[in-house]
Amino acid sequence: MKIVLTLLVVMMAIGATLYSGLLHGRIRHEFGLGQDLTEQVRVITSLPSEFGQTADGRPAWIRVGEPKPMDDEVVEMLECAGHYQAAYRSTLHPEWLVQLLVMVGPSGPLLIHSPDVCYPASGNTFLSGPEFLQVQAASGKNQALQVMMFKQGKLEGRKVRVGFAFSEGGVWGSPLNARREYAAAPFLYKLQLHTMLPSDYQLTGDQDPLADFMRHFQIEGA
Repeated sequence: MKIVLTLLVVMMAIGATLYSGLLHGRIRHEFGLGQDLTEQVRVITSLPSEFGQTADGRPAWIRVGEPKPMDDEVVEMLECAGHYQAAYRSTLHPEWLVQLLVMVGPSGPLLIHSPDVCYPASGNTFLSGPEFLQVQAASGKNQALQVMMFKQGKLEGRKVRVGFAFSEGGVWGSPLNARREYAAAPFLYKLQLHTMLPSDYQLTGDQDPLADFMRHFQIEGA
């Protein structure tokens, strides 16, 4: 009996190790992405210069300048197949400027690197979060955005509000444990929003630039 129990324990341990290795390999895509992301890259690199519409018929958000490429080192680290990075200004609140970054690639690297790690490493002080925003887009879809607040520098710097979400090609979501939720996804879109606010800015009512941008933001196929 002892021999049988010992064998069972050993077999269970081996099985757990193999499963863990396979899951890690799936997350890191060490066994190959296995698909062409040309269409997904086209989707995010052809985003419009305007999003949404105000009550008087104007665009709600307008791009400022041209899209900017990410650093090659960051692209390599995140294993991005494609990305789009640009700034957008609100027409109703011209003081609101949101930096938009959309990426597509293997799920593992995009899930591992999150603002709570990256922003403090860039000299920002963590203030609060994560906060989970449920935003109903103009299309009627319910989108989820995970938001954190940082302070620029260590003294009386401005507030840095950062939001991020993921999509497999449908609605945007940002669960508490995104690594577990999207571990089996062969690829992901990742959305990251960033805005600078005065140190005394109060996020009350509808005065949240990121939530407002998310209401109007649309991406074909994601």
